[in-house]
Amino acid sequence: MARVQERDLDFVIHLGDYLYEYAPGTYDDPATVPNRVHSPANEIVSLSDYRARHSQYKRDPDLQAVHQQYPMICIWDDHEFTNDAFKDGAENHQPESEGDWQERKSVAAQAYFEWMPVRAFDEDSMRLWRRFNYGDLIDLWMLDTRIEGRDAQASLPFGPERTDPDRKLISDAQMNWLTDGLTSSDSVWKMIGQQVMFGQLNLAELPQPELISEQLPYGTTQQGLNMDQWDGYTASRTRILDAIEQNNVENVVVFTGDIHTSWANEIYRNPASVVGDLFAPEALAVEFVCPSVTSPGFPAGLAELAAVAVRTTNPHVKYAELQTRGFILMDVDRFGAQAEFHYVASIADETRKGELDSGKRKLVKVAAKQPGQRYRLITDNLTPSRPRTTQTSMLAPAATPQHQQELAAVMGAVHSLESVV
Repeated sequence: MARVQERDLDFVIHLGDYLYEYAPGTYDDPATVPNRVHSPANEIVSLSDYRARHSQYKRDPDLQAVHQQYPMICIWDDHEFTNDAFKDGAENHQPESEGDWQERKSVAAQAYFEWMPVRAFDEDSMRLWRRFNYGDLIDLWMLDTRIEGRDAQASLPFGPERTDPDRKLISDAQMNWLTDGLTSSDSVWKMIGQQVMFGQLNLAELPQPELISEQLPYGTTQQGLNMDQWDGYTASRTRILDAIEQNNVENVVVFTGDIHTSWANEIYRNPASVVGDLFAPEALAVEFVCPSVTSPGFPAGLAELAAVAVRTTNPHVKYAELQTRGFILMDVDRFGAQAEFHYVASIADETRKGELDSGKRKLVKVAAKQPGQRYRLITDNLTPSRPRTTQTSMLAPAATPQHQQELAAVMGAVHSLESVV
């Protein structure tokens, strides 16, 4: 992404997990990602810990070049705090040894606001959800599905807990802001940037007897894999789908991070093929889930098998690649939104830095809604987007080695200061 001569970007969206909180060797793999052992040498808990970890990430010259050349629209996920966080706690927070959760959450947010290109709404606010407008082409809502309003994750992947209407993934204030915005938007595209997979991820489609069907979503055993996603908060997802369907909101695209894998999904109320609405005239929305930059996906071998299994039981999943690191390049105009999944050849070999694996590139497009045309994902006979060289050369000058050396010196000095605060 830092090779500006080959990338024509108006802005970069980062969907969370910008950094990881773990101690060295707990999650990072020095053999896979050399020269990036986490510091400080402990799980980050205090304000000085979070500041030092942020400063370490910012010392990476390629990340510096991305920030130098492009605006970044970013949102946090859990690891900017700690794993599987929610508003009142986290899986990876032990109060007896790591102190008060609200204090840890507060200092993690403080460090994020200090180090990331975002502005707090006011001095005491932790609100990060916000809206961007690009003329009448795009309205972009960036959600906080992690810290601001999320209830604890469901304990089981079945039963009434995950369908409980009183459990929320985002607060009522954020939900009303989003649904009101969607229904009143006059832009061609309504785009949502958020953290966890919005589309259903089903284990199987098994119709249930009427006696128990009311306890299960749409009478099927579905959404049984990851309760950290919207599947674990079905009432929250239903409110958004209600707003889209009941108000005829068109051209909704969801961007998702979190799970280190690539997906292109069509969004329905119930994507089951037997008792669901998979064959409805059109999808209510589409979703593009982006791969990770360096974090691991599925192991080799298992990734290919899992992708086939997922698509077999989830026909609304039109593309899944579950192993390779990379990014999505979006090309958006009034007629369509095309996602280009790009994958890097290696994250360990410094001599191959910036090299893409062209054989793995995948294009997926959705055409803007037109009368008589179904809102569905297109995966065949697509052409890669072409950069606008005039805009690139005028608005995004390349980061020179001198610029990077000067910035690295400044960041190194700041890192030294943060390490002793």
